[in-house]
Amino acid sequence: MRKARKYDSYEDYIAFQKKKTTDPIKREKWLGEEWELKLKAFESLFKAHPQIYRSGAKCLCLGARTGQEVLALMNIGIDATGIDLVPCPPYVDEGDIHDLKFENSQYDVVFSNVLDHALDIEKMMTEATRVVKVGGLLHFQIQVLMHQDEYTETYFDDPVRDISSVMPPNTFCLSAQTIPHNFAGMNYQLIFQKMREQI
Repeated sequence: MRKARKYDSYEDYIAFQKKKTTDPIKREKWLGEEWELKLKAFESLFKAHPQIYRSGAKCLCLGARTGQEVLALMNIGIDATGIDLVPCPPYVDEGDIHDLKFENSQYDVVFSNVLDHALDIEKMMTEATRVVKVGGLLHFQIQVLMHQDEYTETYFDDPVRDISSVMPPNTFCLSAQTIPHNFAGMNYQLIFQKMREQI
Protein backbone atom coordinates (compact mmCIF):
# COMPACT_ATOMS: atom_id res chain seq x y z
CA MET A 1 0.00 0.00 0.00
CA ARG A 2 1.46 3.32 -1.09
CA LYS A 3 0.43 6.93 -0.51
CA ALA A 4 0.21 9.27 -3.50
CA ARG A 5 0.95 12.59 -1.79
CA LYS A 6 1.25 14.52 1.45
CA TYR A 7 -0.71 17.56 2.57
CA ASP A 8 0.09 20.43 4.89
CA SER A 9 -3.34 20.05 6.52
CA TYR A 10 -6.49 17.94 6.45
CA GLU A 11 -8.32 20.96 5.02
CA ASP A 12 -5.97 20.91 2.02
CA TYR A 13 -6.85 17.25 1.41
CA ILE A 14 -10.59 18.01 1.57
CA ALA A 15 -10.25 20.97 -0.80
CA PHE A 16 -8.29 18.87 -3.29
CA GLN A 17 -10.79 15.99 -3.25
CA LYS A 18 -13.73 18.38 -3.69
CA LYS A 19 -12.25 19.59 -6.97
CA LYS A 20 -13.14 16.29 -8.62
CA THR A 21 -16.72 16.18 -7.42
CA THR A 22 -17.44 19.83 -8.17
CA ASP A 23 -15.92 19.77 -11.64
CA PRO A 24 -18.87 20.86 -13.85
CA ILE A 25 -17.81 18.72 -16.81
CA LYS A 26 -17.53 15.60 -14.66
CA ARG A 27 -20.84 16.29 -12.89
CA GLU A 28 -22.66 16.79 -16.19
CA LYS A 29 -21.31 13.45 -17.40
CA TRP A 30 -22.16 11.60 -14.16
CA LEU A 31 -25.69 13.01 -14.04
CA GLY A 32 -26.24 12.73 -17.79
CA GLU A 33 -24.79 10.18 -20.17
CA GLU A 34 -23.41 7.89 -17.42
CA TRP A 35 -26.41 7.98 -15.08
CA GLU A 36 -28.53 5.16 -16.47
CA LEU A 37 -25.52 3.03 -17.38
CA LYS A 38 -24.11 3.10 -13.86
CA LEU A 39 -27.52 2.77 -12.26
CA LYS A 40 -28.18 -0.49 -14.11
CA ALA A 41 -24.64 -1.73 -13.46
CA PHE A 42 -25.00 -1.08 -9.72
CA GLU A 43 -28.37 -2.85 -9.67
CA SER A 44 -26.79 -5.86 -11.36
CA LEU A 45 -23.89 -5.81 -8.91
CA PHE A 46 -26.09 -5.70 -5.84
CA LYS A 47 -28.49 -8.35 -7.15
CA ALA A 48 -25.49 -10.65 -7.61
CA HIS A 49 -24.95 -10.54 -3.84
CA PRO A 50 -28.33 -11.43 -2.30
CA GLN A 51 -26.57 -12.65 0.85
CA ILE A 52 -25.45 -9.06 1.45
CA TYR A 53 -28.23 -6.94 -0.02
CA ARG A 54 -31.38 -8.41 1.52
CA SER A 55 -34.68 -6.60 1.11
CA GLY A 56 -35.23 -4.23 4.02
CA ALA A 57 -31.56 -4.05 5.00
CA LYS A 58 -30.03 -0.67 5.89
CA CYS A 59 -27.00 0.25 3.79
CA LEU A 60 -24.60 3.19 3.98
CA CYS A 61 -22.73 4.13 0.80
CA LEU A 62 -19.47 5.97 1.43
CA GLY A 63 -18.25 8.34 -1.28
CA ALA A 64 -21.48 8.00 -3.26
CA ARG A 65 -20.76 10.98 -5.52
CA THR A 66 -24.02 11.55 -7.47
CA GLY A 67 -25.91 8.63 -5.98
CA GLN A 68 -26.38 5.91 -8.59
CA GLU A 69 -25.51 3.19 -6.07
CA VAL A 70 -27.96 4.65 -3.55
CA LEU A 71 -30.85 4.66 -6.03
CA ALA A 72 -29.88 1.19 -7.27
CA LEU A 73 -30.14 -0.12 -3.71
CA MET A 74 -33.49 1.59 -3.20
CA ASN A 75 -34.73 -0.01 -6.41
CA ILE A 76 -34.08 -3.48 -5.00
CA GLY A 77 -35.72 -2.79 -1.64
CA ILE A 78 -32.77 -1.60 0.43
CA ASP A 79 -32.99 1.33 2.87
CA ALA A 80 -29.95 3.21 1.52
CA THR A 81 -28.12 6.37 2.57
CA GLY A 82 -25.26 7.97 0.64
CA ILE A 83 -22.63 10.47 1.76
CA ASP A 84 -19.88 12.38 0.00
CA LEU A 85 -17.82 15.50 0.65
CA VAL A 86 -20.09 17.30 -1.81
CA PRO A 87 -23.82 16.58 -1.38
CA CYS A 88 -25.96 15.66 -4.38
CA PRO A 89 -29.65 15.67 -3.42
CA PRO A 90 -31.80 13.69 -3.24
CA TYR A 91 -29.55 10.65 -2.87
CA VAL A 92 -26.30 11.92 -1.36
CA ASP A 93 -25.83 13.92 1.85
CA GLU A 94 -22.71 15.80 2.87
CA GLY A 95 -20.37 13.65 4.93
CA ASP A 96 -16.75 12.68 5.55
CA ILE A 97 -15.65 9.03 5.25
CA HIS A 98 -13.12 9.66 8.04
CA ASP A 99 -15.68 11.04 10.51
CA LEU A 100 -19.13 9.51 10.11
CA LYS A 101 -21.99 11.36 11.82
CA PHE A 102 -23.89 8.19 12.67
CA GLU A 103 -24.38 6.26 15.87
CA ASN A 104 -22.68 2.92 16.46
CA SER A 105 -24.19 -0.21 14.89
CA GLN A 106 -26.76 1.55 12.70
CA TYR A 107 -26.33 -0.31 9.41
CA ASP A 108 -26.52 -3.86 8.11
CA VAL A 109 -24.09 -3.08 5.27
CA VAL A 110 -21.49 -0.47 4.34
CA PHE A 111 -20.56 -0.23 0.65
CA SER A 112 -17.75 1.83 -0.84
CA ASN A 113 -15.61 2.04 -3.96
CA VAL A 114 -13.62 5.10 -2.86
CA LEU A 115 -11.02 3.50 -0.60
CA ASP A 116 -8.32 4.84 -2.89
CA HIS A 117 -9.54 8.39 -2.13
CA ALA A 118 -9.13 8.05 1.64
CA LEU A 119 -6.30 10.02 3.19
CA ASP A 120 -6.26 7.79 6.29
CA ILE A 121 -7.52 4.38 5.19
CA GLU A 122 -7.27 2.93 8.70
CA LYS A 123 -9.44 5.68 10.14
CA MET A 124 -11.99 5.21 7.35
CA MET A 125 -12.16 1.46 8.07
CA THR A 126 -12.53 2.05 11.80
CA GLU A 127 -15.45 4.41 11.17
CA ALA A 128 -17.08 2.10 8.62
CA THR A 129 -16.87 -0.82 11.02
CA ARG A 130 -18.17 1.24 13.93
CA VAL A 131 -21.47 2.05 12.23
CA VAL A 132 -22.14 -1.55 11.11
CA LYS A 133 -24.13 -3.90 13.34
CA VAL A 134 -22.48 -7.00 14.79
CA GLY A 135 -22.87 -9.60 12.05
CA GLY A 136 -23.11 -6.84 9.47
CA LEU A 137 -21.05 -6.68 6.30
CA LEU A 138 -18.59 -4.28 4.69
CA HIS A 139 -18.36 -4.51 0.89
CA PHE A 140 -15.42 -2.73 -0.72
CA GLN A 141 -14.42 -2.40 -4.36
CA ILE A 142 -10.95 -1.21 -5.36
CA GLN A 143 -8.60 -0.88 -8.30
CA VAL A 144 -5.51 -3.08 -8.31
CA LEU A 145 -2.60 -2.60 -10.70
CA MET A 146 -4.60 -0.22 -12.85
CA HIS A 147 -4.17 3.35 -14.05
CA GLN A 148 -5.93 5.62 -11.57
CA ASP A 149 -6.89 9.28 -11.73
CA GLU A 150 -5.04 12.24 -10.24
CA TYR A 151 -7.27 12.22 -7.13
CA THR A 152 -6.05 8.82 -5.95
CA GLU A 153 -4.56 8.99 -2.46
CA THR A 154 -3.73 5.32 -1.82
CA TYR A 155 -2.53 2.56 -4.14
CA PHE A 156 -3.22 -1.07 -3.26
CA ASP A 157 -0.58 -3.51 -4.55
CA ASP A 158 -1.66 -6.57 -2.55
CA PRO A 159 -5.39 -6.05 -1.88
CA VAL A 160 -5.93 -8.74 0.74
CA ARG A 161 -2.83 -7.88 2.74
CA ASP A 162 -3.22 -4.12 2.33
CA ILE A 163 -6.91 -3.89 3.29
CA SER A 164 -6.77 -6.59 5.98
CA SER A 165 -3.86 -4.77 7.63
CA VAL A 166 -6.01 -1.68 8.27
CA MET A 167 -9.25 -3.41 9.26
CA PRO A 168 -10.18 -3.39 12.95
CA PRO A 169 -9.48 -6.67 14.78
CA ASN A 170 -13.20 -7.28 15.30
CA THR A 171 -13.69 -7.99 11.57
CA PHE A 172 -13.16 -11.10 9.46
CA CYS A 173 -12.55 -11.29 5.70
CA LEU A 174 -15.27 -13.48 4.17
CA SER A 175 -14.33 -13.01 0.53
CA ALA A 176 -11.65 -11.47 -1.67
CA GLN A 177 -11.85 -11.85 -5.43
CA THR A 178 -11.55 -10.19 -8.80
CA ILE A 179 -14.65 -8.53 -10.23
CA PRO A 180 -15.90 -9.94 -13.54
CA HIS A 181 -16.19 -7.39 -16.34
CA ASN A 182 -14.14 -4.75 -14.46
CA PHE A 183 -17.19 -2.92 -13.05
CA ALA A 184 -16.94 0.91 -13.19
CA GLY A 185 -13.16 0.73 -13.27
CA MET A 186 -13.08 -1.51 -10.19
CA ASN A 187 -11.44 -4.91 -10.62
CA TYR A 188 -11.29 -6.32 -7.08
CA GLN A 189 -13.69 -6.64 -4.18
CA LEU A 190 -13.46 -7.64 -0.53
CA ILE A 191 -16.24 -8.49 1.91
CA PHE A 192 -15.68 -8.29 5.66
CA GLN A 193 -17.99 -9.16 8.54
CA LYS A 194 -18.11 -7.40 11.89
CA MET A 195 -17.82 -10.18 14.45
CA ARG A 196 -18.26 -8.23 17.69
CA GLU A 197 -18.21 -4.73 19.07
CA GLN A 198 -14.79 -3.14 19.41
CA ILE A 199 -13.51 -3.24 22.98
